[in-house]
Amino acid sequence: DEVSARGQSLAVHLIDLDRFKDINDSGGHAVGDELLQQATDRIKRLLGTRESIARLGADEFAVLQPLPTRSVGEVRDLGDRIAAALARPFVIGDRTLQSGASIGNSVYAGNGDAGIDLMRAAGVALHHAKLHARGHAIAFDPSMEAERKSRETIEGRLRQALADSQFGLDFQPIFETKTGLLRGFEALLRLADTNGRPIPPAEFIPVAEEVGLIGDIGLWVLREACKVAQQWPERLFVAVNLSAAQFDSGDMAARVQDVLQWSGLRPDRLELEVTESLLITDTDKVLRELQAIKALGPSLALDDFGTGYSSLSYLWRFPVDKLKVDRSFMADVTVNGSRSREILATIVALGRVLNLTVTAEGVETEAQAALLRELDCDLVQGFLFGRPQPAADVAGIILKALGSIELKQPVPVSGKRRSTGAA
Repeated sequence: DEVSARGQSLAVHLIDLDRFKDINDSGGHAVGDELLQQATDRIKRLLGTRESIARLGADEFAVLQPLPTRSVGEVRDLGDRIAAALARPFVIGDRTLQSGASIGNSVYAGNGDAGIDLMRAAGVALHHAKLHARGHAIAFDPSMEAERKSRETIEGRLRQALADSQFGLDFQPIFETKTGLLRGFEALLRLADTNGRPIPPAEFIPVAEEVGLIGDIGLWVLREACKVAQQWPERLFVAVNLSAAQFDSGDMAARVQDVLQWSGLRPDRLELEVTESLLITDTDKVLRELQAIKALGPSLALDDFGTGYSSLSYLWRFPVDKLKVDRSFMADVTVNGSRSREILATIVALGRVLNLTVTAEGVETEAQAALLRELDCDLVQGFLFGRPQPAADVAGIILKALGSIELKQPVPVSGKRRSTGAA
């Protein structure tokens, strides 16, 4: 308010150090404290006599930047310089650590008429930066407020669905490429809003991870998928996706063991899918966890292969049994000279050398299927072979594919919703 009385503008930068918790946990509080001191010194060196800095929390700072006029350029410049300074490695003793920072900024009089509005707007911008532009400085935009409210609505729906078992599971069939035999299904989590409209997993899964609900939701998925699969013929497996965030607690192997014992599903009929994002975080801890899971009997698949680092070291070091090729390669895979075709052929060949099963996702046309047979890809999955279906409809798919009466009495998923949305 004092700034307003003088007719000046004021910007606030909220700065959150990335990966600080991991550094503090692995290096100890002495290392964490030294990193904070070095980060503070770097920020101070960028400030003039007008600017001031305050520490708000364990790894969060605020910088106040008075402006003679409302200059967005000055605000952007300072934010970018702070982000660049904190992106440089920190040398602490004999360790070189990489942290970086996400920054949200807001300008007085444009984002509110009081200090609390200024801080709130900068906080919204910081949240946006951490989600979409980690390691960068982002200015507040009114559209971010709508995004924030949407995420709050989704969070409320997630909590309600978890409390009242209102999630649903769909199952998409997976076939053997050469023979056309049904081999199993992938379990896909579904959630509808209070009006029954489907919420895309790409929208609600990140929220579940952010607010710490993914562990309980993931356990629900694992239990329901195993319970349903227990009613299928013994030759069929069920694939369940695991989020990297589910490994944070360090008890994923114990949870898998408990679910297998509870459901009675034979362990080798369960396939657990993980992405590269899991393998690049705290690799020793994750390796121990995956080895413990593998010892229980389930197979492990590396999902979305080809879209990340796709490092061979992952395949040598981690106990992976299968590569799942991301659906993005299917778009132009049948075009002569397509790089997607070359990459897919390379992945299939890699699977042969390393004795890994290769599954192609997102197969939608006969031409794509023909090419995959030509390349000798092991398994296929996609709309051409079957869309995701609720558990109640899986029996028909199995009977049609197997032409037998091996199916046991179906067990419905413990949810109140019935959905057939796309994967």
